[in-house]
Amino acid sequence: MLQQPELARRWLSFVLSRHETNDEILATLKALVPKREYGAVVEDLLWRAALRIDEPSFERVAATIPRGGALDSRVSRLRPLAQGKAGEMIGRLRDDTLEEPFQVLRFVRLLLEHLEAEEADVRRASVPLLRQVLEVLDTVGAAGTGRNAQVRVADELSARVHSVLEGLGQPAQLTRRYSSSLVGAHRPSTEVSMACRNRSLSLHSQRCRSRTSCPAIR
Repeated sequence: MLQQPELARRWLSFVLSRHETNDEILATLKALVPKREYGAVVEDLLWRAALRIDEPSFERVAATIPRGGALDSRVSRLRPLAQGKAGEMIGRLRDDTLEEPFQVLRFVRLLLEHLEAEEADVRRASVPLLRQVLEVLDTVGAAGTGRNAQVRVADELSARVHSVLEGLGQPAQLTRRYSSSLVGAHRPSTEVSMACRNRSLSLHSQRCRSRTSCPAIR
């Protein structure tokens, strides 16, 4: 069960994510949010901006993050997604599967945690991305041996991706490697670049219709 501080942080992140992040909001957060909670709130804002292809908000938040830390590394991985270039992000993850498999798996876990907390329209727009994530997980799992931790985590995350896709009415095809354990990776039949372009246009249109300015926190 989530503790009260965690619930409060998530609620604050949710409210702030409804609006484009500006310098005034960031300054207010830095002044009022306890230091131990500030990093978590900032990361929530980063993920929400990236998943909604809100590059201006993403870059404003990213500019406040100290260089060289784990969060800075995730910023680099997330930036293409915020720019509407999900295929580029997937390509970088795929390139890292052999040298940094557990970092890739951690990144995918965070991606799923934040996407599962998003509204239905954002999850639906992310279907092409999720199918590409399955392909990455297939690569990571295939590089493992037997039932080691790498394989187990890849299988667990694949099952979660399938659950999200099925919940959206977009079940993915199981590959031979995962079919025996009832989890799998999907080989997409459509070009990810076109799917991501359509996703970017759809979310941009929704933002333009619904965005309002966010007053500073009093």
